[in-house]
Amino acid sequence: MMMLTGQAFADTTFVSGAVSGEWTREGNPYIVVDSTWVPPNQRLVMKDGIRVFFSERQGLYVFGTLNVEGDGNYHLGDIRISVIEGVEDWMGLRFYGRGSSNWFFARIDCPDTAIFIDNGYRLNMSYVRIDAFRSIRGFQDDRIIRNCIIDFLKCNISGGMGITFSGGRVNASHTLISMGDGEPSEAAVWAGEGTVFNFFGCEVFGSLGGTTSIIDSCYFFRTSPNYERVSAGASGEGGSMRRTYVEGTSGGGVIRGDYVTPFENNIVMESCGFSGNARILNCEIGGDINHNGRHANKITIQNTSIGGLSLTDVDTVIIDSCIIDVSLPHLQQIYFRDVQFAFFTRNIIKSKVSLGSIRNYFDHNTIIFEAPSWDLIQGGAVWTNNIFIINQAGGQLRLGGEIDLQKYNCFWGFDEVWAGDDIEDHEPDATNIFANPIIEWFGPVPMLSAESPCIDQGDPSYAHDRDGTRSDIGAIYFHQESSIPLDQPLVSNFQLSAFPNPFNAMLTISFMVGALREAPLRLAIYDLSGREVFSAAAPLRVAESKTADHRGSAEENSVVWDASTIPAGVYLVRLEAGAEVVTKKVVLVR
Repeated sequence: MMMLTGQAFADTTFVSGAVSGEWTREGNPYIVVDSTWVPPNQRLVMKDGIRVFFSERQGLYVFGTLNVEGDGNYHLGDIRISVIEGVEDWMGLRFYGRGSSNWFFARIDCPDTAIFIDNGYRLNMSYVRIDAFRSIRGFQDDRIIRNCIIDFLKCNISGGMGITFSGGRVNASHTLISMGDGEPSEAAVWAGEGTVFNFFGCEVFGSLGGTTSIIDSCYFFRTSPNYERVSAGASGEGGSMRRTYVEGTSGGGVIRGDYVTPFENNIVMESCGFSGNARILNCEIGGDINHNGRHANKITIQNTSIGGLSLTDVDTVIIDSCIIDVSLPHLQQIYFRDVQFAFFTRNIIKSKVSLGSIRNYFDHNTIIFEAPSWDLIQGGAVWTNNIFIINQAGGQLRLGGEIDLQKYNCFWGFDEVWAGDDIEDHEPDATNIFANPIIEWFGPVPMLSAESPCIDQGDPSYAHDRDGTRSDIGAIYFHQESSIPLDQPLVSNFQLSAFPNPFNAMLTISFMVGALREAPLRLAIYDLSGREVFSAAAPLRVAESKTADHRGSAEENSVVWDASTIPAGVYLVRLEAGAEVVTKKVVLVR
């Protein structure tokens, strides 16, 4: 904290009473020694380079406008506002009425609350740093900021206590907000009813919660080992969270959302809890997803890696292309209660499954049980094109529901498999396979090997796999593309490789096109649903070299794919040179 000592009083402007006009560096330092205010309809402008200090229990009361205009030469410190050395109590900067103020390139250091703001005020801050026990508060006893509009651009807001809003709007871009050493129970930023948060590119040390939050490209960190839970709420009608990282905590859930649509491309190190409808896309969630609150019409989870699933009171649940891995003892199983319909499609599931849904549809999933005691017991289900494996051989597997809707599955490792609701009378349909599916593991992803009996053995009435062949059994099909192995070049000197494979985030794709170097080139990457997730910038250019017979050939060229925001899974790299195509399978792991 910058404080003024007694030696600095030689050239000083002492301030009290009504003030307006401009304060410039020629008057430095400015010492507020008594009650000081900006009158209604008046404006005070603090110009670049000034230093303002406050005496004991003094503040600046703004009934008009206070603009702070640093020029950026000292980044986050052009204009400094602080207290005289030894001052432990000051009244802060207090904004009254429904006016507005603009701040640029300033810093406030103070022992208590920095800014008090009245109902309906608008405060715009850019490149401002606030170091205070309480950074911004409302005037009422509860210190809640009501119906204000506050804009933060590239600011640093820190203090021991959080900021609480009710109504109004808070816009923050590339801003750091920290609770400092305050009470763990305090949120860094919290909003009551009617408040809208728009946070982009921010770092928040502590919690953020609001009735409607739009959060994009942010980072949330716990403030101390004792902080029980980070609650980054993206809630309310129209709330969303995208491209955001939330650090794990020892105390459990980190996301509490109500009507979060969408929740996508996020990394959350612990559990997520939702109340109401939710759409979760392309995320990595270290704990479980749970819903146990307001009735939901629909919850959709796609292309997401999670550690468990617990849903209550939902009409329709759609789980598509996910990895559900309950491999740690403290994580939850898949558990549904009061769910009307559940659709599981192309998921990799390592979990005990207990579904209380009236109707469940399982199609093209790979389900792995760890021990014989892990069985699947549930009535009212349709099971088609699934692989069931038990890692430790033995045990019984029961599939409840109608036996004629349990076809084209593969079972391996179980002592007994029962189908239908009447376990004494029913055996699985003859279309099912009882054989080792012969899978190969790429990180958390089980792939069919070329020798798998599940290839081309799925329900023939289903759409063909993307390689044009009959549907395979299991979550991930074996790509046969014209019966040519994926790694084999189609013509001489036309080659495609990828390293490392499997990979975590960065993949280097190398290729040679040989005599096809004059042909139009296109490099693209697709997920297994056929959706393009990456394409190299066009046009591709290749390096040319000369061979012994002076014919032009292409040296090895490379493209780097940054998949840090892409969910784990299997992807196909496709290189086209004119009419020729070569494809490479790659596996992204986390």
